[in-house]
Amino acid sequence: MMVSMLIATITLRHWFNCGDFMFKKYLLSSLILCFCLFSQTFASFESDDEAMQHTESLSFISMNPAKGFTVWKAPAEEVTFSWPSYGDFRIPKRHVEMLDGELEITISPFTIQNEYHFLIDGIHRYDQNKVDPAYLQGNQVFTIDGYDFDGLLFGESVVVYEMPLIDNIVAILQAIEAQSFAQGGRRIFMSISNHKNGLAPLFQANQDNLQLSEILQGQGYVDIPGECNFITGDYQSLLIKEIGVPNHNGSVKLEWEPCPDDEDPTGISEKYGIFVRDAKGIVQGGAWGSIEKYATHPHSDIAFFYMDEIVRGAGLGKLVINELEKYVKSRGISLLTVGTSDHYAPWFYERMGFKRYFTIPKYFKGLSGEYLAGYDYCKSLD
Repeated sequence: MMVSMLIATITLRHWFNCGDFMFKKYLLSSLILCFCLFSQTFASFESDDEAMQHTESLSFISMNPAKGFTVWKAPAEEVTFSWPSYGDFRIPKRHVEMLDGELEITISPFTIQNEYHFLIDGIHRYDQNKVDPAYLQGNQVFTIDGYDFDGLLFGESVVVYEMPLIDNIVAILQAIEAQSFAQGGRRIFMSISNHKNGLAPLFQANQDNLQLSEILQGQGYVDIPGECNFITGDYQSLLIKEIGVPNHNGSVKLEWEPCPDDEDPTGISEKYGIFVRDAKGIVQGGAWGSIEKYATHPHSDIAFFYMDEIVRGAGLGKLVINELEKYVKSRGISLLTVGTSDHYAPWFYERMGFKRYFTIPKYFKGLSGEYLAGYDYCKSLD
């Protein structure tokens, strides 16, 4: 910049001291050139706000290692015009250049929290237009002092996790039924594993679960079997009971409290994110999942999958799942699972080759009062 200013000063000095017209013309051209150089140099000193307004190629943004690595970029055209130095200078020339595009898909072996929450917020916004608000807010969990299991109430649905076979199980079931009904619950879901191989150390757990299933059915629960893992052959039975007005008080007291916040993606499990970004690096959708290397059935679970409305319907969802599958296989995992519901277009996963192995009836309620089923899907990547 200092050199340009010095040349401009010398040029102006000669302009005023010279009487030759052609030489003045030459000096004027030099002055214009210096002014352009000076302007370009000055323009490179920008504020952070001005820099954020740029829409350069994504390759600049991709230099950020925290964003992960790029696996796909959309094709795009950049059209520019220039005036020819010969011929008819009134008609500009049109130039077309192929660029990397306005969108890209990146894979992050760890997840930045604001990217994770973009997917969560997007799913919440989508749900607000599809699902009864009671199923989206005010969720409560209950525990029973002295017992290692808990349950979740959202809307009319009560989900009980890992119900044990205990001596006073009937009293516990009656307490869950009565106190959940008072909180607005109208159906209870309990899942029980059934290991087909029956080998130790699973044999005793199998026997306990079979006995627990008999007790639940004796209390009015209906057993809905569904294949849990088509590789190991294990089954996960779902037992459901519609709650009427209880004829008992439930002597065992349940401890109710608000549902905790969403899981922090920076926790101890191996997490990953597949993100769709625009030209400024802003996340527009993607998927977030985890890799679970259990000895019996190592797998990867897609916890969240969301595409923003502005990029929906362009085939990006299929690309995201394809890249997710490649990444999961590179980590030595050959089984992929995902949970979805009627209002999340389950047909999408079926088109992607997923197999439905579990159906949960009346899991959600739509805005118009209709009940929506939940589904579990899995896909072998072998």
